[in-house]
Order: sequence, then C-alpha cells, then structure tokens
Amino acid sequence: MRVTIEKLAYGGDGIARPAPDEPVVFVPRAAPGDILEVEIVEEKPRFRRGRILKVLEPGADRVEPPCACYQGVSDATSCGGCHYQHIRYPAQYTEKFHHVREALKRLGGMALDEGKDPSAAAPSAESALAYRNKGTFHWNAEQSAFGFVAADSRTVIPITHCPLLHPTTADAYAAASAVATQLARDDERVRASLLSLVVRAGTAPGDTLAVLVVKP
Repeated sequence: MRVTIEKLAYGGDGIARPAPDEPVVFVPRAAPGDILEVEIVEEKPRFRRGRILKVLEPGADRVEPPCACYQGVSDATSCGGCHYQHIRYPAQYTEKFHHVREALKRLGGMALDEGKDPSAAAPSAESALAYRNKGTFHWNAEQSAFGFVAADSRTVIPITHCPLLHPTTADAYAAASAVATQLARDDERVRASLLSLVVRAGTAPGDTLAVLVVKP
C-alpha cells in the first residue's frame, strides 16, 4: 500500500489517511511528508498499523538516525528505546510541543496561545543527543548482555552504547554492565537470575546509581 504521512501521533507513529472512507494507518518510524510503501500488519475496525517496506520519497524533516541500532530490518532488530531519531530535531521539538498542547487543551481544559511558533524556541540540534540521565537495560541471557527491548516488545537487543545517554550515565552503564556480565559468565546461578540493570546519573551533583534487578 502506498501512503503519505500527514503528521505524527502521540508516541511517534506517522498517521496516513489512504481514503476518506478508510481507517487511518499508523506507521512507526515515519516522518511527516514521507511517501511510503507499507505493509499492513494489523487491522482494527477504526485503524490499521503498517510497516515500512520502502521510503519512496522522504519528507523534508527525515534524516539518517545517528544510532546504528535504531532501524533494523525488522521489529525484532530495531531498538525500541526511542522513536524520533529519524526526524530532524527542531521538527521533533515541534511535534512534541503540539502533543503536549493538545493534551493540556483536551484533558486540562486550558486556553492556550494557538499562534505561538514552537520552532522559535527549539533547542539546538546537539540537545537531541546525550541528554538522558536514566536508562533501564534488560538482560539477554542467550547473548549474556544487557540491552533495550526491541520494537517487537519481546526481543532484547544488546546495547554497548546509546547516543541518547548523558556521558555520566553512559560511563556508569559501561562500568556496571561490565561487572554484572562478568559475574554472570563466572556463575551460572547469577546468569539465570539477572533481569535488568537500572542506571541513573545526577548530572548536577555528579552522583550515580546502578541497581541490578534479579529474580527472587
């Protein structure tokens, strides 16, 4: 099916309307203005979900993701840790601004300035990377490695480095995962009991926290 992405839904999926009398199609990893060849993978009475087969014509704000794990050949090989890396950062900011404004209007009943241009207040493109001060990494027992859950919500993709992590958080993850992985390799009981590793960095005071979650 050939579709054109009109805008993004909350959470990052692209929205396409093939015809007035047809259900909308939600397409992950799509950008506004994209013309795509998609495969329908889920059908509901009021909407459908599609998977990109080919980008026929990229939208103006589509860019190459900075992370090699972001877009794989399938949902099982595509990292599910973030959803906007394929979109230019000022456009990401604008989309998120509109989502928050609509939520405040719809749920909070707030009257907001419709004429405000969010792009004028968008941070620099450098703000799109190295900002997350927390990460939750799940244990992949088969590969003896920590990683993020893939876009299929089942597979854990081993991750050694994430470009969205703040440098302090990235250093803490590298150190904590190395210790935990070595313990798992040395002791089968540890390997079988690991669930996840949570890392948080207090970027202002410089404190870091690493929590290893295991089965009881």
